[in-house]
Amino acid sequence: MISEKEVSIPAVPLDREAFGQVERSLRPLLANDAWPLRFAVARSDSQSFHCEIGSLSLSELAAGRRPASIFEFRPRRARREDRFVTVFLVPTGIGAEVGGHSGDATPAAQLLAAASDVLVTHPNVLNAADINEMSPDMLYVEGSVISRMMMGGIGLVQPRANRILAVIGPHEDQVFVESAINVCNAARASAGIDVVKAVLLKEPLEMVASYSAGGRAVGSITGFGALCDAIDAELGSFDALAISSRVMVSRELHDRYFHDLAVVNPYGGVEAMLTHAVSSLYDLPSAHAPMYEDWETWDQSAGIMDPRVAAEGISVPFFFSVLKGLRRSPRIVALDTAGQAQSDALTVADVDCLVLPEGCLGLPVMAAIAQGIPVIFVRDRENLARNPVAELAGPDAAVHLAENYLEAAGMISALRGGVSLDRRPMPLV
Repeated sequence: MISEKEVSIPAVPLDREAFGQVERSLRPLLANDAWPLRFAVARSDSQSFHCEIGSLSLSELAAGRRPASIFEFRPRRARREDRFVTVFLVPTGIGAEVGGHSGDATPAAQLLAAASDVLVTHPNVLNAADINEMSPDMLYVEGSVISRMMMGGIGLVQPRANRILAVIGPHEDQVFVESAINVCNAARASAGIDVVKAVLLKEPLEMVASYSAGGRAVGSITGFGALCDAIDAELGSFDALAISSRVMVSRELHDRYFHDLAVVNPYGGVEAMLTHAVSSLYDLPSAHAPMYEDWETWDQSAGIMDPRVAAEGISVPFFFSVLKGLRRSPRIVALDTAGQAQSDALTVADVDCLVLPEGCLGLPVMAAIAQGIPVIFVRDRENLARNPVAELAGPDAAVHLAENYLEAAGMISALRGGVSLDRRPMPLV
């Protein structure tokens, strides 16, 4: 069972001690067998953090399978400056103005990549049903893996190509299963992507989308054990995992989302919880594509759609973007006791800045501030994250606000060129 819970804990300073303090505050509020997978601060002030914590029930998992704590922080001991690496995140399920819909943050990612040597980003930014326009200088990395890298726990190595295992959930209407298999075959024949096998789950992976009290997209998952069994049976034969299964969303909410973009995309929150669990347990790149709930939902006449969701109107399985992204998604490598990885691995020592929408606060932001990495927030009046990060971080933290992604790209160019982002005039002593 994977589920989400909303809790409030005392606010903590955003420094290297924050992670242990947060973990200690959360532990009494969770069930004994609940293992945190996803942590976000929805809103905060100087007194309290109002958090959303996604967790996995470990009661049926072997002790050796348990992942490392998401709050384990290792400070970087050095910086590498031979290339400029930007991390770009748009947290899933917050209704971001750019990136809250269907791959609509891709142009922003292309811009930020053009200003950088390497851009590390995640599926929520790039996946647009069957469209994925990532450039060669982008790394497609599952969100929890980015968080672990920023926390100093792992490194990333980009392969020439991954062997991809496709796991496809059951459906009462076989046409949806067949369409996902057809995408796998098309990816092999027409794109040369190495989809080694398509495994059909015998038991349903039940993913139910919902909203938190604050309006963010969350959800719950049952049947995760069957997915683990399918993965276990194929371990060693693949390098990355692509999952296609239903996400249960009511017809009313589905229609509202496609016709009123003020509605937060209901699918992404529960999808992120699933891939967080898979990547954390197996140290594998993973991504998920939702199946339509039923024939009626697919067969509806949507007419001409808003451009930000139009990619979903021209696809049935939404699966090709996942396969393309996973084709060269970096593999996860362990660090030694000194926090070092093999020479070609990208680690937190390589990261030069973090870019994300205004107001977001989670482990990647906390890690960036604790690691001394500049954070560039981009103005976003629509998203649901309400955190005064600059105030919480204090005056010495390198936290900057850009009015849009064009200005964020200019800030990256300044950092890359060694130009200070401090505003004039200089303070008098």
